[in-house]
Amino acid sequence: MVRFSPSKPCLLFLSPLSNIPSSLRCKGLCDCFHDLNHSRIFFRNVLLRLDVQVVDVGPPADWVKINVRATNDSFEVYALVPGLLRDELRVQSDPTGRLVITGHPHQLDNPWGVTSFKKVVILPSRIDHFRTNAILTFHGCLHVHVPFAQQNL
Repeated sequence: MVRFSPSKPCLLFLSPLSNIPSSLRCKGLCDCFHDLNHSRIFFRNVLLRLDVQVVDVGPPADWVKINVRATNDSFEVYALVPGLLRDELRVQSDPTGRLVITGHPHQLDNPWGVTSFKKVVILPSRIDHFRTNAILTFHGCLHVHVPFAQQNL
């Protein structure tokens, strides 16, 4: 399980504060604010559970760190892959919600412990694999934008 913190309010109650169960009220674990008539409460930075699995295929690569966050229209996958260049990294996706991140360093006997790896990120919903894109920064931060699949109406 991967925890994430949404950038926008994730829960909205349209009832008065007195009707909200005490277990859901803010107890200092999240930032919340009330509107003037106290009829709405927004919770921000609430840790929610996404049904995401990250699986190592082959030898484990604990040096690769992956975090997944959901927005209104997509998943944002962040991976730390220090020491790898753009041509040493490959990102693949399929419509069922699987994202495969593979890395093969050119210099296999490097002193930093960078080894070949293959990680499969299993997302909880279908994705639009044609619009998925990835950006690798010079400092080894991989950002993959994974839009949700469009529903045919």
